[in-house]
Amino acid sequence: AGLNVSMLRLGDWWRYSGVTGARIFISPTQIEPADELPPWGYGVTNQAGFLSRKALVRSDPWNTAYFNWPYVSNRFATHVFTGTDYIVADYALSTLQQLGAQILINTTATASKFTNVVAWPDQWELWHYYYEEAFYLGSQYNVQRYQMYNEPDNGGPTGTNYLTRLQLASDAIQSAIADVNTMYGKSLTPMILAPVTAGSVTGTYNTWGKLVVTNRHINFLGQSNSAFWLVQKYDYHQYGGSPPSPSTFGANLSYLEGQISASMAPETPLPATISEFNVYDGSVFNGLSTTLDTPANYSAFGAIAVNLIQNAINEIYCFKISQTV
Repeated sequence: AGLNVSMLRLGDWWRYSGVTGARIFISPTQIEPADELPPWGYGVTNQAGFLSRKALVRSDPWNTAYFNWPYVSNRFATHVFTGTDYIVADYALSTLQQLGAQILINTTATASKFTNVVAWPDQWELWHYYYEEAFYLGSQYNVQRYQMYNEPDNGGPTGTNYLTRLQLASDAIQSAIADVNTMYGKSLTPMILAPVTAGSVTGTYNTWGKLVVTNRHINFLGQSNSAFWLVQKYDYHQYGGSPPSPSTFGANLSYLEGQISASMAPETPLPATISEFNVYDGSVFNGLSTTLDTPANYSAFGAIAVNLIQNAINEIYCFKISQTV
């Protein structure tokens, strides 16, 4: 069970809460507002060049000819990530690591940073970024969990374009964590959570969900390999209605698990995770005079959690405990 991180200044509050997991948004555009190692694409123009460059990077990850580590590490250490919340990544991550919390990183491959991922230079830049982040966070903070896109069904890329981004990011993250394990003697297990959809799982499984599940063994080169897993867990979001119906959370999860099982038979189904859930979403709470401290809301929240756990949710992250300004 975990929380989504907002302003993580006081580790004592997190220790008091007793959660064992935390979800943090780290935007690629804030880690690299401009290309940190120009020129764009670094001369990669075809598949052979991509694979050659990938092998070089993996052979010597700390080489500053392959990554601008002084720039990147400074961004993690000093940049204040803005948006809904304000965090300094290194401080938040080190605090969570000291508390023994597992960390889930959401870092969305938006078109504003990675334009179309059709041409090889664009594909290289996306792979390069996700390898860089996973290698840094794995080596420094033992991070194993990643989401490549937050709610792609909510105005995101086309399904085909999304799948390409996920395939590249998944390969990069899993490669980086394998290299961290080799270099540092660690035993981290890469876990890609997708598709991280909004709305009802009964409405998104046959589109975004099935896209991910049926391509679970297809890598970014279009090759099918039963030993390769595109994702390790199936993730989605759900909020209550007005009024919230806790039983709906359990029913939707049961439906989802049945669909995953049918799509993957005879393989073992992917476990299901929910990385955003609450009685209401933030926009609804903003218009209410009640909060999660209101008995009607916190009792509904507890009932939602019970329904999810009774239906074997694998990981569960609340979004959020309170509203930030």
